[in-house]
Amino acid sequence: MSEQEAAVAKLERAGFRVVRRTSALVFLAHPEYPGLLIRVGTVFVVVERNGVEYGRQRLEKLDVETLLGRVTEQPTEPKL
Repeated sequence: MSEQEAAVAKLERAGFRVVRRTSALVFLAHPEYPGLLIRVGTVFVVVERNGVEYGRQRLEKLDVETLLGRVTEQPTEPKL
């Protein structure tokens, strides 16, 4: 199992579902986190909400709780 596949499996265990795959990226979403998109590449896992990056981790050091903690601490709407 590649590091990318292992990261996707960890995220699926946390309730995320694959919404799209390309040759190098896997995109995941979660029904309880509207607007949240996780992009799993060949080196990094990136978390975005409404087009704003909230965090990234290297694949081999993926900690789902820490990564999601950054998102849940942030407001869902940008400050004006």
